[in-house]
Amino acid sequence: MGWDNGGVEFRLDHARFESLGAAFEYALREHAEKEHPVYPGEQPAFIFRGECGRFPTTTPSIARVSGLSREDVLTLAKISDWVAALLHQEREDLTWPQASAQLQHYGMPSRIVDFTGDLGQAFVFAGNGDSDVGRLAALPYVPSETGPMFKLFDHPWAERAQRQAAFGVLMDPAEIYDLKADSVRDNLNMRWYEFAILPQEREWCQEHARGLLQESNDASGGFLRHYITRYVEEFKKLSPPLTEWLLKHIVIAPYCALVASHEGNEAVVYFRGAECLSTNNLPPFDRGLEIECSRRYWSEAYDDDSRQRLHGFVMPPPGQMFEDPRTYHSSGGDGLSKKRVHHARLTVGTTYNQGMRPIEEYLENAPTLAQDIVNEWGLNVKAGNGSVLSEAFLALNEYACRYIDARAIAENHRKFNSLTEEDAARETATRRTFAEAYKTYWERRSGQAETATPSPRNER
Repeated sequence: MGWDNGGVEFRLDHARFESLGAAFEYALREHAEKEHPVYPGEQPAFIFRGECGRFPTTTPSIARVSGLSREDVLTLAKISDWVAALLHQEREDLTWPQASAQLQHYGMPSRIVDFTGDLGQAFVFAGNGDSDVGRLAALPYVPSETGPMFKLFDHPWAERAQRQAAFGVLMDPAEIYDLKADSVRDNLNMRWYEFAILPQEREWCQEHARGLLQESNDASGGFLRHYITRYVEEFKKLSPPLTEWLLKHIVIAPYCALVASHEGNEAVVYFRGAECLSTNNLPPFDRGLEIECSRRYWSEAYDDDSRQRLHGFVMPPPGQMFEDPRTYHSSGGDGLSKKRVHHARLTVGTTYNQGMRPIEEYLENAPTLAQDIVNEWGLNVKAGNGSVLSEAFLALNEYACRYIDARAIAENHRKFNSLTEEDAARETATRRTFAEAYKTYWERRSGQAETATPSPRNER
């Protein structure tokens, strides 16, 4: 027997080991080196979970959320479900459990409890903390498309899951509610072991855990922040406590990619980690600045609107970096994912839903917007993609050119006090025509943008 925090007796399946190393040798011999009885050489016989400390329960992360009101917890669950649904929809072959686990690996709570098929990595997490006691769960792995056990690292977007050889157990409040409950342990034939963690073992574990959790070279690191921003744009801002909870728990990273080519009204990109910014001569990622920007975008305590960052944004030509302007503010990181690249298709010009905005805003920003459209047309023509630009975009470019010409003539005449009523009327008319066309164009495309944002293929 052992004891949990709070003095509750806990059933151990072996006498406590005197060190992490001794527990590892036992688990290696008794579990990790065993062949799977049904799929020898194909599936692990056991999956493992390491915990640093004597926790009285092992429940899903969604059940362990604290410091939030009931309303905020419900909102958190809505965000999680909404993002998981989008991932399931937009990422090819990403199952619902994989989508949920993808969120959890980057900081969102879910109903999945993490396991790994790599015994060594389970011990790394067991030793990555302040406690001098660790625990290991060994669970016979039963592959099934319906669960409750799932392999989580098959999809090419599952960067962290691949690093950690991640598996998961989908928890059920009625049956699998706590992996330390005797009835659940007996039903799953699960074993729990406890061991002391020596100082040198803790140091080794912490060093290796930093590599498993490194953000700068993780090409999927910025997706969750990107999707939470989209959720706020789509629905409403969040309470300050929920905003702070998210900023504390999720990975804060840029959503960026290398543009490989343009195909029709889409761009093929390869997603990258934050370290690619410096390797492409861009300002490094400033984590403190980015946290503050996301705080202002998400929290109802601020009026900042992330969609303003999208005005004038265009997809770069092939060979250049694309950075979501809402997750990278050109200041202050490090990384290029050396393991793999992720493939996606993005709409040329913009991949984002800019929302239903008043015509006055388009009129006010017409000079900048018109020049951006003309610049985008020029970039695509220069890249050899002029023939695939849509008729709607070409028409918008024509309105932009007419307005730019009319404005240039009017500005020139103003300098010499020779502006005629005809010149002023033409400038005003072309400005409004362009603004209305721009507004119509982007609002029609906004629905496409949601389905055109990164939809990765299984490429590496």
